[in-house]
Amino acid sequence: MANNPKKISIPGFGPADLITRIKKAKWVPCIPSGTNFRGVSLGGYQLTNSKDFLCSAQYKVIVENLSTGRKFQVIGFGYDDLINIVQRTGSVAVDGEILHKNYVKHYCRYCITVERIK
Repeated sequence: MANNPKKISIPGFGPADLITRIKKAKWVPCIPSGTNFRGVSLGGYQLTNSKDFLCSAQYKVIVENLSTGRKFQVIGFGYDDLINIVQRTGSVAVDGEILHKNYVKHYCRYCITVERIK
C-alpha cells in the first residue's frame, strides 16, 4: 500500500467478473439521510451520496482490472479519516470480495485506488 494521506492504492487478485458485478451494485437508503453504495466497503464503511455531519469528505474509488484494462469508478462521501482507516485495517471489499495478496488460479490482477478529492 502506498502511503499518502490523500490517496491509497491496494493491489491484489480477484475474480475476473468483479467489474461486471460492481456495476450492478445498488445505492441503498441509509440513516440519517441519503443512500450508501453497497458495491465497495472501505474499512467496513460505504460511501454515501450526500455530505452530512459524519461524512464530510468526498472520495473517488477506482477499481481497475489490470489484466483487461476495465475500470469502475464511484464518487461519494465518507469520514474525514477514511484513508487512514483503510491503511490501518487493510480492508477493502468489492462486491463482498476482498482481494487476495497472492495469485490465485483463474484470478485477475486488480488495483483499487481510494482518493480524497475534497
